[in-house]
Amino acid sequence: MNFKNLAERLGLDEEDIVEVAQLFIQTAPVELEKLTRAHQTRDARLAAEAAHSIKGSSSTLGLDDTAKLAQLVVRNGREQDIEALDQSLPRLIGVLKATVETIAEQIRDRQR
Repeated sequence: MNFKNLAERLGLDEEDIVEVAQLFIQTAPVELEKLTRAHQTRDARLAAEAAHSIKGSSSTLGLDDTAKLAQLVVRNGREQDIEALDQSLPRLIGVLKATVETIAEQIRDRQR
């Protein structure tokens, strides 16, 4: 993620984008827990709820692939398509974990 380019694209200060990214990585564990619980219990409503939150924050940060995958989980959840969720939820969980790690690393690199 290029904080400077994203800030310019959104017409914001780069530090504001970094703050949004920090908030994203701080709230992600809660959403990951919800997604994991939804997958384990096959709770389509919970999956859609958590994925909707991820979709919004991912879109704000320009994480288009994560947002698209979250939108797929939202759709699968709203349609109560448990078989599709069995495929899409683990993918979203993995992508979100990797995304959080990448952003956290980039923030740490900025602070050095």
